Amino acid sequence: MQISRQVLLMSVLMALPAGMGLPGKAKSETMAEVTTPAVLVEQFVATAARAENATALQETIATLFDVEAMSKMIVGRLTWRDWTGVQQHAFVDRMTLFIATMIVSRREQEAEPATEIFETREGPSGTQIVSTRSHFNGEPVRVDYHLRDKDGVWTIVDIVADAKISEVARRRAEFSSIILAQGHAGILAALEQKIRQMEPTGG
Repeated sequence: MQISRQVLLMSVLMALPAGMGLPGKAKSETMAEVTTPAVLVEQFVATAARAENATALQETIATLFDVEAMSKMIVGRLTWRDWTGVQQHAFVDRMTLFIATMIVSRREQEAEPATEIFETREGPSGTQIVSTRSHFNGEPVRVDYHLRDKDGVWTIVDIVADAKISEVARRRAEFSSIILAQGHAGILAALEQKIRQMEPTGG
């Protein structure tokens, strides 16, 4: 079956229901009160599934992801340091909307509902990895959320499908030639084009 693992990744993102396998958490718990990596992943995916559009999801991404850290890894630290603060902020803003638009645009990909968090473990450099599993068209899918403590709060810094397909690495490979050839203005234009391509027809 020729199904892109990137599509599977985003499909499973949208499949995780609130309350999956984590009993005892009050429904009124807000994102600001989330303290463990597993609960943060649960809350993020549940919120993503309910978001009406990318704009509505953008604030959640900005809160629960460390998009600045992801951006540094995607762009490369040397290039990042060469950009001004205004340029850095503009890239983080576009990446946040890009991630939100990508998630919302995958909603037509229906994954089977039996998705669960099955493991939380220590990752490299003080990270925590929350592993989930589900099925898509009968095919098993594993998605790992990589989280890092930022000022006492866990934030998502990468999503990895099948323990090998990193979203950060994928975007770095995709964007590096654009940044090298066209610079900051070129990568912003490319992100804008990708966002428009993923938006529903007619807005």
